[in-house]
Amino acid sequence: MVQTKAIILVFILLVLVMLTAGCVGIFNFDSERNSVKIGTNNSIAPDVVIDQGVIIGRNNVIESGVTIAQGVVIESNVKIGRNATIRQGVIIESNAVIGEDAVIGQGVIISSGAAVPAGAVISQGIIYS
Repeated sequence: MVQTKAIILVFILLVLVMLTAGCVGIFNFDSERNSVKIGTNNSIAPDVVIDQGVIIGRNNVIESGVTIAQGVVIESNVKIGRNATIRQGVIIESNAVIGEDAVIGQGVIISSGAAVPAGAVISQGIIYS
């Protein structure tokens, strides 16, 4: 009985730590080999894959099924729709919106306030608002 209460207490403390850190949801990464940096007040849904070297600012919404490759930078107030794929070295500036099922190619820059439509494939360049 005491062990069960201890396990429940540890679980509750873990959830509280996640919430106060601004990390809501579950995401997959190997913390020992990754240098992922995640700011406060982000909503990261289940089944999000985040690779090494990713930097995520504050107040972002990342929906389920999103894949974020190595070295991606996501600034603040960004929304990324379900099942979007963000390839290596992409920069998504503040207040941008990436539609569901969109694919953002390697090295692309999405400028502040830009909107990428659902299902779009962006293979190169800078996308302006």
